[in-house]
Amino acid sequence: MSHLTPTLIALLLVGCAARPAVSRGEERLAEQPGTIVQVGTFGYGIVPDADPGTRYAPEGLPRELEVDGIKVLFAGVLSSPPPGARVWGVPLRLTSIRRSP
Repeated sequence: MSHLTPTLIALLLVGCAARPAVSRGEERLAEQPGTIVQVGTFGYGIVPDADPGTRYAPEGLPRELEVDGIKVLFAGVLSSPPPGARVWGVPLRLTSIRRSP
């Protein structure tokens, strides 16, 4: 635990509280606008414009889109985290993503 800073711990707690742990199966997200956000040293997430309280942890985000604050259009399939895992965002398998015009 000594490796975690208070900010990192706060991010983990907020991420866990942001969404209930429910099985999502194959819930699909239609294409929608969002913003790429850097999440500490974990990597990058997507915050949908229509629901800024939600955070998605995308699988397979292209390196060229790993830029904090850029606008994107994205779609994907929601999945559940592994049992017992603590995550900072809802796991999302991207089916499409592109920079927003």
